[in-house]
Amino acid sequence: MRNLLRRCLLAAVTLVSFACSAGADINHYSLEDVRVVDVHEHNQASFTEGYFFNGDVLCETGGNWSESAYYEDNVSRFKFGRTIFAEGSVMLDGKLFVLTYTNKIAYVYDAETLKQKAMIQYPREGWGLTTDGTYLIASDGSDVLYFMDKEYRVKKKLSVKENGKAVRRINELEYIDGYIWANVFLSDDLIVIDAETGKVVARIDLTKLYPEKERNKKADVMNGVAWNDKTKRLWLTGKYWDKAFEIDVSRIMKELP
Repeated sequence: MRNLLRRCLLAAVTLVSFACSAGADINHYSLEDVRVVDVHEHNQASFTEGYFFNGDVLCETGGNWSESAYYEDNVSRFKFGRTIFAEGSVMLDGKLFVLTYTNKIAYVYDAETLKQKAMIQYPREGWGLTTDGTYLIASDGSDVLYFMDKEYRVKKKLSVKENGKAVRRINELEYIDGYIWANVFLSDDLIVIDAETGKVVARIDLTKLYPEKERNKKADVMNGVAWNDKTKRLWLTGKYWDKAFEIDVSRIMKELP
């Protein structure tokens, strides 16, 4: 279904990205404004959905039907059922939280043992998931972000707008110091969202980071944003990519409002 959505919306996304780039109310950046510190191996068997650091461990959920799995440092730790399409994931207070795409369920696991602790009904599509240390923050492909407690109960909704217009197809998320960095599905753009107001304060065009003509044969769209708080570096990857990029975004962070 994701591939069909990609084909149907690709032209529209291109037009939207062009229109957004003309806006004057946010800062616009490209690859020239960041520094690629290193390039790492990425498990190209993973259709990357969730991507985050738990201490020094790089954690990831890969999606797609019959393929969904949870990885740590590119090694599969467990697989989901064949009928489960795993999506965004994050650690919070000793637990691993995982959304599903259209299964209408969300999971809770023990972070150390990885044993399932709960399976909870979830009323929306699951896309991206991150945390501000208190709430789980989820996207569902719309312009809305959902702030939830650890039972996935919504406590607050935040509408994301760029130059006053709703931004849709918000996908993988990473909360960093009061801002939410997010992939825009079907593009190579990252947006930086003020977590209090929902306003997009920066857009980063990373088309040149890993050009499509250079990608491994199976590679799909960019998706995967992980912040290493120890090194202060952002890691980026994509669905079925063979590479993960460690980048210095300090200039952009200094210029955020």
